Amino acid sequence: MLREPALDIAILLDTTGAMGAYAAHLARRLAATIAAVEARAGDVRLGAVAFKDHGAEGEDEAYLTRTLPLTPDRARALDFFASPALAPGVGGGGAEAVECALRAARGLRWREEARRVVVLVGDKPPHGAGLDALHACPEHVDYREEVEALARRGVALHAVHVGGHLVTGRVFEFMAARTGGACVALPHIRDLPQVVADLCLLPVAPARRRRPEPARPAPRRAAALAGALAAA
Repeated sequence: MLREPALDIAILLDTTGAMGAYAAHLARRLAATIAAVEARAGDVRLGAVAFKDHGAEGEDEAYLTRTLPLTPDRARALDFFASPALAPGVGGGGAEAVECALRAARGLRWREEARRVVVLVGDKPPHGAGLDALHACPEHVDYREEVEALARRGVALHAVHVGGHLVTGRVFEFMAARTGGACVALPHIRDLPQVVADLCLLPVAPARRRRPEPARPAPRRAAALAGALAAA
């Protein structure tokens, strides 16, 4: 079995509303998820950006983004995800501050010699993607510019689409395609830890420009992901 020489991973996790249950489940299974990745990668650093939304939709009561720098310290990563300060379930409503999470991820200290991966887990699109009538982010962050910046840095963005929201699926597919990543529609909450581990190890496809398309059915996505990983 081939091992990755070095791997930097940032998990971008929506912690608002109904996503609270997914955040809690991933935190409980994170040790096994990290172990599965480390079994295939010899030098792993894990970082994270937990995010909510602007103003009363999360920021006022808790935070907008909370960041874990990329670190090889597994205990530090586990503590971050298990911390009550993540306040899973607080906030949310329409579009979420995905664009601000992307900006925070871009600012991480990525290693040039490492394969660089972002795994985005969420159920709502960023501001400016259509769900909020194209209203801009209050912080003046454009998610498209952030995706382009990640692509230039050689960071592949993989997206886990929770729920069946059409706009979310289309935008997540666009962001993944633009950076050479993959987009997976999550079948069930119990599958989240394994899907995250699989995406971290998925070979990066050539980045391509294309218009966002509607999400395809989850079974086809899952089958394609399994086939690609098996071939790696």
